[in-house]
Amino acid sequence: MNRIQAFRFVALSALTASCSREPNADRATATVATASATTALAAGAVVSSARPPSPHTAPSAASSIVPPTVSYAAYTNPRFFFGVEYPTFLTREPPPANGDGQIFKKGEHVTLTVSGIANALHETLDAQFGDASKSAGVTYKKKQSDGYVVSGTEGGKIFYERVLYSKDVIKTLRLEYDAALKSAMDPIVTRVASSFHTTGGVGP
Repeated sequence: MNRIQAFRFVALSALTASCSREPNADRATATVATASATTALAAGAVVSSARPPSPHTAPSAASSIVPPTVSYAAYTNPRFFFGVEYPTFLTREPPPANGDGQIFKKGEHVTLTVSGIANALHETLDAQFGDASKSAGVTYKKKQSDGYVVSGTEGGKIFYERVLYSKDVIKTLRLEYDAALKSAMDPIVTRVASSFHTTGGVGP
């Protein structure tokens, strides 16, 4: 793990801790109907190894976690200038004091984390992608012109991570969910990952 990756790990840990302490803030959201995922994901396909159903989620209980019809709302981050559409069945956690991102959850079954961090060491995209590709459980990796995608399995969960890279700021989207939810989550991952974008500016 290089220094920038270590900083990102600390930042995500701090984001999780802060979200449990700070009061929630109301934000305007625009709800839109979910679309059928009939096109390939621009950010890269979701690929994962086959695993037995997670002990946390019985297949028959999947519909009680992921509704058959999913709506989405918009989140934007004014500090690091990025935005994403998130499924509204996830609960928006209290935001962190430093404003570096947001966590959305459905119990312990589904977690979406979006965050930004300054690329203080100006680490290259090649170095970032190389280190991410070596992470435990990675079964799919794809480098892009503006970042990269890695996905895989770990601890009975499927994870999907998309990074938007610049020499100034690294913006990360990470989804983790029970392996038993894969079929229900595939179109959601496609929609959320495709919506992750830079809104302008470079951040602090």
